[in-house]
Amino acid sequence: MSIRSKHIVYFIVLSTLAYSIGGVLAYIGVISMPFYSFILLYGIGMLLGVFAMAVPLNMHFGWNRKRYAFAVASGLVITTYLYVLFFSYKYYKLAAIYPLLSISVLVFFGFDVILYNKRIPRAMGYFILVGTLLVSFGSFVTGSTGFSFNITLLPFIAVFAVGGGAVSYLYFYKIDRYSIGSKMLAFAIIFLMLGILYTAASGFRFDVSLYASLIVLIAGFINVCALMFELHAMKLYKSRNIAGGVAERNFINNFTYLDTVFVLIGSIIIGSFTYQEVLGGIIIFAGVLVIERARSLRR
Repeated sequence: MSIRSKHIVYFIVLSTLAYSIGGVLAYIGVISMPFYSFILLYGIGMLLGVFAMAVPLNMHFGWNRKRYAFAVASGLVITTYLYVLFFSYKYYKLAAIYPLLSISVLVFFGFDVILYNKRIPRAMGYFILVGTLLVSFGSFVTGSTGFSFNITLLPFIAVFAVGGGAVSYLYFYKIDRYSIGSKMLAFAIIFLMLGILYTAASGFRFDVSLYASLIVLIAGFINVCALMFELHAMKLYKSRNIAGGVAERNFINNFTYLDTVFVLIGSIIIGSFTYQEVLGGIIIFAGVLVIERARSLRR
């Protein structure tokens, strides 16, 4: 394995672990304080994360007009998506909601197929499709109770599938032209502004314990770091072979969904879980392994 490949794996693993920790902490924060307080503190944590990672990841914050126009547009979509996710935490257990994010891999895969269909070897396409289906099916299993599925989750599934797929594509879209730093800075500022407006509309009431505040700040900080690690892994992988690029993009995007397995473990620790989570986690893991197999067929 080359040094570049080792760095890619290193950042993917860091991203997966960070997503896992941040996801559990965000859930704890949402259920322990008013929603407007959570949004504000989470936004502050994200902004701190952007600046903390700027130097280590050698990020650039150019003032190109098109770059920031795209960054702001992406930030609005991503903020809306996260808002719905955090809002759902108020009404559902973590183990029932978080795995549903994995369903977005189907939409993400669809984007790649539509754009690169003529250049994807058939065998590779089959493996990627089967892997994404397994990840999605595992997500449904974790949200089930016995053999019945909670029908009230369907609206969230639609948002997470379509919104999550679009968000993932916006993350990875033209990383060199629309830099990671620009995207993350705009995203964090928009989320923080939403928190400020939300708190102002609530009369600036802020009765939150220091412990809960720290949890949410850390959650925002870790989650934005996780995203930047993932994007940095994608940036390190530069291939002119489109078919190889499709496999690698889907592998990186799918591998990070292993954070679902770790989040499910965290949900057991905090007492928020369903008994199907072990089976669902195994199926999701199997899907990632199938995606890995697709990478070996890229040539």
